[in-house]
Amino acid sequence: MKKIRVGIFESDKVNRFIYEKTFDRHKDRVDLFLFDNPEKGLEIAKNIEFDIVFIDLHFWGEDFAGLSILRRLRTTSSKEVFAIAMTSLLQEGDVERTMEAGFGLCLENPVALTKLEQLSAHLLSVN
Repeated sequence: MKKIRVGIFESDKVNRFIYEKTFDRHKDRVDLFLFDNPEKGLEIAKNIEFDIVFIDLHFWGEDFAGLSILRRLRTTSSKEVFAIAMTSLLQEGDVERTMEAGFGLCLENPVALTKLEQLSAHLLSVN
């Protein structure tokens, strides 16, 4: 059985811990890659074909650096990756802006554990 490759670009240590623990329950079916530095993460990601990525929109501050992370991921990947935008600063228009940029979902951080479990269960059922 092929493992699902999940990439997470997240600046917050607590959120990274939550994602790690959630996906750790499925480590027999998921290869998890956590990145706390976008430049290093993007360099490593050049060699990984992700099935899904979670990207913190405000990775290095208030601007939408997560949009540039997604753009750069898409230029190095030969596979279309499903991307989920995450932000703790969800403002009016953010969902629309992320959808236009190519994200499939926009979720507010911290993502509720039940929502994360639903997403991971869905991912595992379709692969």
